[in-house]
Amino acid sequence: MSLMNLIDKLDAENQKKLNEIISNTTKYAHIYKTEKNAQIAQMWFAIMELHKMQELMREKIRDLENALKEKETPKLKKRQSELIKSLEKY
Repeated sequence: MSLMNLIDKLDAENQKKLNEIISNTTKYAHIYKTEKNAQIAQMWFAIMELHKMQELMREKIRDLENALKEKETPKLKKRQSELIKSLEKY
């Protein structure tokens, strides 16, 4: 069964997603088009592209987490200071 037959069996939303992923591999076409199993090779490149996207998302999440930590630190210090002051009153 060909890749296109498999894609045709998917619902429209998943077809769109899969076609988008596969289209991201066209920049490698000069490599996989010469292979005996070009469709399989193209899927490996799609996996590589997904991995790159995953790494980029991890970096963005890490950056956001660091930004939140930096923002919370002054608030946390202020709350700790207020708590210590209130405890010292007793």
